[in-house]
Amino acid sequence: MRAAIRSGDQFSLQLSLLLTPPVRSKTPPRKRVAAGARPEPSLRLTLSQNLSLSRAMPGSVTVVAGAPAAGGQGTARVGRDPQPRGTTTDGPDAPEQPIPFDPRPASASAPRRPTAGSATPAGVQNAPGDSLPDIGETRWGMAPIRWAGNTVSSLNSTQGQGTNFLNDINTVALQASSFVVAPYVAQWNGSFNYNLGKSTYSSTAGQNVKGVSSGLSYSLGADVLPLSRYPLSVNFTQGSSETRAFDVGQETRFNNISVRQQYRPEEGRERYGASFNRNSFSTATGTSSTTSLLGDFSTGAEFDFDHLLEGRHALNANFGLTSSAADLSAENYRRLTGKVSHGWWVHEDLSINSALEYTRNQTTSAQGNVSIENAANLLLGTTSFTWRPYEDQPLTLTGGGNLIHTQVTSNGAKSSLLNVVGNVTGTYRFNNNLSASGGASAGILGTSEGPRAFINSQSAAVSYTGNPLQLMGFNYGWGVGGGASRTASSAGQNFVGTSVSANHSLGRNFIFGESQAVNFSANQGLSRSTSEQGPTVTMSNSAAASWSSTLSAALRGNLSVTVSDSISNASTGNHHFQSANLTGGGAYQFTRHASLTANAGLNWSRSIASVSNVETINGVTFDNSAPTTMGTFTIGYTHRNLFSFPLLNYTGNLMYVNSFSNQRLQGSLAEALNSQQSVSMQHLLDYRLGKLAFSLRLTTIDQAGRKSASIFGAVSRDFDGIFNGRW
Repeated sequence: MRAAIRSGDQFSLQLSLLLTPPVRSKTPPRKRVAAGARPEPSLRLTLSQNLSLSRAMPGSVTVVAGAPAAGGQGTARVGRDPQPRGTTTDGPDAPEQPIPFDPRPASASAPRRPTAGSATPAGVQNAPGDSLPDIGETRWGMAPIRWAGNTVSSLNSTQGQGTNFLNDINTVALQASSFVVAPYVAQWNGSFNYNLGKSTYSSTAGQNVKGVSSGLSYSLGADVLPLSRYPLSVNFTQGSSETRAFDVGQETRFNNISVRQQYRPEEGRERYGASFNRNSFSTATGTSSTTSLLGDFSTGAEFDFDHLLEGRHALNANFGLTSSAADLSAENYRRLTGKVSHGWWVHEDLSINSALEYTRNQTTSAQGNVSIENAANLLLGTTSFTWRPYEDQPLTLTGGGNLIHTQVTSNGAKSSLLNVVGNVTGTYRFNNNLSASGGASAGILGTSEGPRAFINSQSAAVSYTGNPLQLMGFNYGWGVGGGASRTASSAGQNFVGTSVSANHSLGRNFIFGESQAVNFSANQGLSRSTSEQGPTVTMSNSAAASWSSTLSAALRGNLSVTVSDSISNASTGNHHFQSANLTGGGAYQFTRHASLTANAGLNWSRSIASVSNVETINGVTFDNSAPTTMGTFTIGYTHRNLFSFPLLNYTGNLMYVNSFSNQRLQGSLAEALNSQQSVSMQHLLDYRLGKLAFSLRLTTIDQAGRKSASIFGAVSRDFDGIFNGRW
């Protein structure tokens, strides 16, 4: 029961009465009542008064009545709020001390907190932080505009192989954003970009080309009611670009407009959305445009376990329509898409996911006086499930199905394809070492009009992984496995396949103090499989070793080597592959701001196949069974605050790559060494002074005797600020 008495804005009285019968809860409270404290009340009476002209906090008197302790009476306490239930009256969890009520009369000059609809008396000024905004008042206005931008001027010159290229580019970019308040209605943003470039190309062959390019674009976007249930987003972009070379120019114009509307009901989990987008591109010879309309929907629902569709559901749907037209090619294109997906979590051990998608592409073009139409339709359906039928058994079932239907029409000729396939797989883990799996699948393959084939297959597999063995600090592991499969087709194609495999590995880690470590590992595997092409036997071997060390606080390094060898013998031919890889690296910290890094690598590989060792290039046949070797080396130096000058940084990089292979003519013992070398060096110097940045880069490249050098310099200036104008 609550009653309130108001007289103007000066005095208010609230009376509330709350009857709470004691409830016994089986759940113990988070904090227990201290010994000797009063039990939970069953009757609470609150009396409060508010004085709007007083600076002090409103006073309150709280009377709590309940079952008193032995020989005690009801208690009364002065404070902000009644004491929370289930808390002690002392200790670290004790409530803060109440602020006493000031009975002195309010001064006429003291500031007050206004209420909705009240006015501040003449001659009275509210101190900062004492006045609260009137939420009932609506004031339209725009917040200060936050803007930022930058300008960049760059010059790039490249020379090499008798050619000279010079490119000068200047760009200006600005962005601005703000929002409309009433108290909060919309956000908006805008951008402006402009670039101007000049290029010059000349060669010793007498070619001289000068070109000019420029571009201008601007955009404006707004998000209306972004925090509501129906936000609207609008964006518009327009621009143009122009290029000119040999006194011939071409101008291109483009614009884009996009609108997206979303809606969320006040109750429920539904979400609706619609989008519109239009792009246009035009030149002096024609115009092309693309228009698309998209929509989406999503929802979720939960049903009781007594319902047929018990569990949790999620539904998503979207559709789209895209249309484009081009004057240059006289071609029109339309695309219609739609997709619906559904997720069903029956319980924690069973989930089902399904999706259905449809796509139609239609193209109409004109060749002379003849109109050509092409259309393609695709219907794709998928479903999958994961199920653990027994909570106390390590059995997992997975499966699903696929539907693919395509239909293509070209100049009146039609062709189609229809595939329907379903599968299920079960996995049972007996223990941490032994597991078995089995599966089956069936499907229909063919065309909608023509013959169809029914295909079914079954498979089973078992694997065992032994427990790791510890032998003199080495870790030894092993495992075996095998499987069988059968595939049958109504077209008469039947075959049975088997496979067996075994593998083992050995590894050890050596730790030397706190700064060095060596890791070693070796693996070997043997497998045999049979298929409709015949048996295949494969043996693979590999080994790896690595070393890493922190030699000092400033020096660290690493080295690793890997070798592998694989031999495969099959009825269709034999194949032998070998490889070796050596890598190393290190880093040294000269000072706090200067460091040096270096990395090197050497890779060797050879592939020998009994049926595909030859390659024909320009009528000449080569034997590719010879090995191929490639070596790389990179070194980099970084120095921040160069010459003790703040924010002046230098970075230098050197890269060397050498690759060669001993190709030879087929049937000839004479080797034809094919070698390629590449050396590149780069120096980068950058400096920043406030919002002004300078950058200088020098690059030299020598690739197989072809040398070139380029120098690039850029100066940029950043801008930002806030515009406090009035609207």
